[in-house]
Amino acid sequence: MTTDDALKGNPKIGICMKSQDGTIVSQNETCVEVCGHRVGETCAGVCIDGYEGNPGAERASEGTSYFKDQSLHGEPCDVMLIDDLQHLTIVFYLLKDFQKKEIAYLKEKFELSKREMEVAELVVQGLTNKEIAEKLFISASTLKTHLNNIYRKTKGEFLAKWRQAG
Repeated sequence: MTTDDALKGNPKIGICMKSQDGTIVSQNETCVEVCGHRVGETCAGVCIDGYEGNPGAERASEGTSYFKDQSLHGEPCDVMLIDDLQHLTIVFYLLKDFQKKEIAYLKEKFELSKREMEVAELVVQGLTNKEIAEKLFISASTLKTHLNNIYRKTKGEFLAKWRQAG
């Protein structure tokens, strides 16, 4: 099996290549599913939601840049940009299935309350503590209590993994 064959059959990895003038020259199946068929069209900028306004999202003008916990047309993903000064290649890894597996694991292995599961799901989705508190309409101290309970119940396994990654 060639690398191209493996990427064609991998629903988690999307690849888009565009020329320096923004014309899309290549997309794999996953990219077409997420972005639509765009070969031959001009694509201005980088299509990562909020990329331009994200202070941690500065990329080198040449070489490779990597961004965790991004959103591509509403799909959670990790993204790598490769710029060889002739083409910009965007490689993204869809996180939705991975996140679902992590959440299912938590539900199966640990006895978390309904609210603790809501908090854990938002942690898995990459939200910050402030975003989680706002989304759940709870105070920072209440969130801290939930996070401490999750930490205690999972013996630190869950939060150590996700906070280190995020």
